[in-house]
Amino acid sequence: MTGLNKRRFIRINPDLRSKVPRLDAVDELNRLEKAASENLHTNSAKLKEVAHRLIASSFFFEKDPGSVRPTNSGYECTGKCAPIIS
Repeated sequence: MTGLNKRRFIRINPDLRSKVPRLDAVDELNRLEKAASENLHTNSAKLKEVAHRLIASSFFFEKDPGSVRPTNSGYECTGKCAPIIS
């Protein structure tokens, strides 16, 4: 996989801090949900970035020339957006 492709894919693997239970271990479901929720809550910045990327990938955005400017949290720009229709 090229460097460009590696940046394109993000995998979220919550650290459950224990062995993953068998698929039929129904009694472990509550513990598993709680551990995943706690881990995802502590990594909320990464989840927010992933959510933004998913939303952005649903649109074609053509930025206005010269409109890109840095901010405290990244960059901002203006332009035109249209949904990708397949």
